[in-house]
Amino acid sequence: MALRGPAGPHPLASPSRRRGSFRHRPARPAGALPLRAQTGPRRSVAGDPDGGRVMETRIDIRLTFDGPFNVGSGALGGSLADKPLIRDARGLPMVPASAFKGRLRHEVERLAPILCPDDPPPCGSPRAETMCQGDAPPCPVCRLFGSPWHPGRLTFSDFTLVEPAFLLTGEPPPGHLRYGVGLSRQRRVAEDQLLYTVEVFLPGVPITLSGTIQGDLEDEDLALLQAALESLLAVGGGKTKGLGWFEMTIQVHREPEPTPPASPLVDDQTEALEVIVQLDSPLLLGTDADEAFYKTTRSFIPGSVLRGSLARQMTAACGHDPQTHEGCDFGRLFDDGPTPIFEHLYPTTSHAWEFPFPAPLTARSCKYHPGFVRPRAEEEGGHGVGDILIPQTVFEAMVDQGVPLPALYQPRCPRCGAEVDPFDAFLLMVEADRFDSIAVPIRRASHTAINRQRAVAADGLLYTLETIEPLDHQRRPTTFRGRVRASPAQIAILARWLPRLSALGKGQNRGLGHVHIQVKRPEEVPDPLPPLETRLRDFNAALRREWAFYQEVAGVEPLPDDLLFFSLDLLSPAALAWHGLPVTAPPPAMLGFAGEVHLQRAFARYQMIGGWHLGAGLPRRTRPVVVQGSVFLYRCQGLSLEALATRLAPLEAQGLGEDRGRGFGRILICSPFHYKPEVTL
Repeated sequence: MALRGPAGPHPLASPSRRRGSFRHRPARPAGALPLRAQTGPRRSVAGDPDGGRVMETRIDIRLTFDGPFNVGSGALGGSLADKPLIRDARGLPMVPASAFKGRLRHEVERLAPILCPDDPPPCGSPRAETMCQGDAPPCPVCRLFGSPWHPGRLTFSDFTLVEPAFLLTGEPPPGHLRYGVGLSRQRRVAEDQLLYTVEVFLPGVPITLSGTIQGDLEDEDLALLQAALESLLAVGGGKTKGLGWFEMTIQVHREPEPTPPASPLVDDQTEALEVIVQLDSPLLLGTDADEAFYKTTRSFIPGSVLRGSLARQMTAACGHDPQTHEGCDFGRLFDDGPTPIFEHLYPTTSHAWEFPFPAPLTARSCKYHPGFVRPRAEEEGGHGVGDILIPQTVFEAMVDQGVPLPALYQPRCPRCGAEVDPFDAFLLMVEADRFDSIAVPIRRASHTAINRQRAVAADGLLYTLETIEPLDHQRRPTTFRGRVRASPAQIAILARWLPRLSALGKGQNRGLGHVHIQVKRPEEVPDPLPPLETRLRDFNAALRREWAFYQEVAGVEPLPDDLLFFSLDLLSPAALAWHGLPVTAPPPAMLGFAGEVHLQRAFARYQMIGGWHLGAGLPRRTRPVVVQGSVFLYRCQGLSLEALATRLAPLEAQGLGEDRGRGFGRILICSPFHYKPEVTL
């Protein structure tokens, strides 16, 4: 239905319907000019040789609902409703970026043939096989929103609640249940067994949700996007029943962001940067186990993801032939000099004071009450976490020597006597003798594609995304920490470019993966990890104490004075190969030792991994790797403790195996977790 005015009907008139009546939208606030009237300085971007009308654009959007709405979550999530309401980490209602993007894309598809008659007609989305592909110019819809073969220009954020203020504090308000019943189309009466409930948010006052759209847009694209935004009236389910109708306020910014100044963090002696990543939106990091309709996420940020995202941003800013990078920062970072090492980033607290690492395969905790003991009684904790590396290795040495023992070593929970199970989590070293675990907040949300003809959910296209939430259950920001190692000249380039990286992972154009990155000198971030020589000394002291126990109970001979031990923990998966063949334990020669070092015990597993090569645009070959958390114990005779520490220090800094530049093969020598566990098993 068109809104008629003095100039006659207009196909893009934008009334806001409320309960059968039409009302014009309220006037824009000061500074919020119409989209076509907004202008800014011209800015050339890669792929636009004329430097014409392509400019960085950010559109701030506010949606004001004065009635109930329901944007479904696709999963029950603790609600009793058949169609529950999706909520953010704070428990407040939200409009996911994917829902708004899909609704807006439908409007663009409807208007593109009228407003862009000279462009190719819209393709047959959402079916991938009928969407724009190949080298032909994409249609206006795929140019803006993307297709499986063409990246989109737009990036969406989630729409989160910003007003009224009283809803942002305290407990989130509950939803209201509305009941409905299906009707028989033939008999025109209520169908049996078709009673359903819909959860709606109805606070009694108008509420406002805010979100953004960003991208490099031409004037024509911006005009088309404006027309589609002005024709949007509602979002979510039950639009024909009066749910989800809103009033929209738009403000456009087309000023290019200033280039950050060169970072003063680096100097001639700096060879590493601490990288701290804080999430601003949900993060999806794909795994090799993804199914067609269920996408899982990793719970840490692989070094390859950080490296690939940085490389993509740098190549887009170069502005020259992508096959030759001479004289640019990309070439100086990736083509000249040594390969920079991007370590994996593991979850930590928002302070980023702790040293994060994956739990070793030797970690054990109570089968019925797993986890660390909490200092406060009101906090739910476990019976403690211990380590079996030293006691298990010494006990097996006694068995191998045929020593008669009064009892067998079987680790048990020290509090309840129950069996212990492997403890799989990310650990934080708060101090050299104090550890804790940290959980990564994961959310699963189901989505559906939209039928472009009927503007309803398409059959057979339901899929689920697993994402890392930007806030945990206590509303603390999700933070990751790791290191990048490179030459001083490369460190200077990384210090300039890494803070400019604003998105990681998949689904960036639908609001996922927005991050804030900080880089700091290693000395600016507390490091509770003791020096290597101290760790070696304390590790050997703990092992000799365990051996002394069997001297007392079984009368075994003491250890030789010149016999030393050291452990090697994999902090990331390692692609190990020896003489061209994959191995699951690094031989001493791979560590740079001859006959003075021998492998004593290994706790290891392997898995098959692949990946994607960004430069070649092809999948990487699948190969076996030793999983993170694997532990290897070596014995050494003929070297002093100081000489052994000197030999191991460069190994710990550089790592082991192949693909160390992508974060593989990071190691830790003599982790304090092995000789200072929370509980003794």
